[in-house]
Amino acid sequence: MVDFPPPSSEKVSLLVGLQSPKEKEKAQKILVGLNHARQDEATHTMVVDADDCISCDLAQFVEENSDAEGWYIKQGYIYKEGKKHICLNRKNFNHLCGTSIIVKSKWSELLISNGEYYNHCADSLNNGVKFQPLPFAGAVYSVENQENYRMTADAVRDLKSNTYNQGIKEILNKITKYRLYFLNNSIRRKFGLY
Repeated sequence: MVDFPPPSSEKVSLLVGLQSPKEKEKAQKILVGLNHARQDEATHTMVVDADDCISCDLAQFVEENSDAEGWYIKQGYIYKEGKKHICLNRKNFNHLCGTSIIVKSKWSELLISNGEYYNHCADSLNNGVKFQPLPFAGAVYSVENQENYRMTADAVRDLKSNTYNQGIKEILNKITKYRLYFLNNSIRRKFGLY
């Protein structure tokens, strides 16, 4: 059981970074969960946000490759609930979504920068441990919903505006990074999207 106050009502800007009081509060809760995972002798841990989904293939993959130090999810989907399409980020999903790092339990606390902020952008740790990119799309980042305080409708609008303001080079970068797909039954089953 944890004894944390209710989350603050602070609005977090997506473009400001991860060092806000709300993110610090989240990191403290993550540390409690990581401690429980170690007590239960979990070989690997992964932080999963309540509104995100992970691939049904993930647990088996980790079990079959349990000697690996960890993985970062390079490729993952972005989804707005109720839409008939889903977008695949092919290059840096872990920079967008907190549900993106699987690491040996003994290293998990090193993902909390200065003991205060969860660093889901990591592909390595300060101790020299390097993660491998997961060889398949491992998660779905659910955006513009009531649970997600970073990727709100305002934040998505700001990102689109920022992309257009940066010009054709940034637009071309986005085109090469993302692929749009119809949300088919195969993707729904793989990630439990219903």
